[in-house]
Amino acid sequence: MMNIVIVMVLSVLFILFLSIGSIWYMNVLLKKFVGENHESLEVITSSGEVPLSWSKPYDKKIRNLEELGAPEHKIIKLRTKALNKYLAKLKHLERYLKQTNLVEDEKTRRVVLSQLQIVRQRWEEDLSRECS
Repeated sequence: MMNIVIVMVLSVLFILFLSIGSIWYMNVLLKKFVGENHESLEVITSSGEVPLSWSKPYDKKIRNLEELGAPEHKIIKLRTKALNKYLAKLKHLERYLKQTNLVEDEKTRRVVLSQLQIVRQRWEEDLSRECS
């Protein structure tokens, strides 16, 4: 009889911990995907600049190449790769913004999409200058 009670208590505890773990994991995923998108949107729309979370890895690689005295064409190639990556991420944000329900209203959606379009045009100009 005692063994059955222990097994039942352990089963309940296992299910409880599994449920709590699942909720925690979903919160982490939401923060990662939704939170990062909204943080990036905030940085881009307020400053027009590339979010630090996007640029940090490339900036470090570029600095390392410069410190090592790498040829200019290698540095330009890496900057071009970075700009292309930023543009791809910006396109992802535009798609996200068109689909998400986490926007105050349609006017806000249009305004933010318009701001992103202006930023994208500027970044594309930066890319074409970098490539020439």
